[in-house]
Amino acid sequence: MSNSKSKASGQVAETSTNAASVSPSNSLYGWVWFGAAVYIVGRIVKTAYRIRMAAIDEFGPVIHEFDPYFNYRATEVSRE
Repeated sequence: MSNSKSKASGQVAETSTNAASVSPSNSLYGWVWFGAAVYIVGRIVKTAYRIRMAAIDEFGPVIHEFDPYFNYRATEVSRE
């Protein structure tokens, strides 16, 4: 019985050393993927922001597309 306990504890120690040893190439590979993901998400956010701000760049800070009263007045003027 004591022999099986020593084998089991030896297996646990062996497994923990294998799990703790991460090769530098695997770590670098993980950081490269993380960096690529951060870069891609950053580009997506930047592009979305630029698309959203395109109306302000083109027409200025006063945007009337969400003002129902402005749309009503513009329709009245254009009907005349």
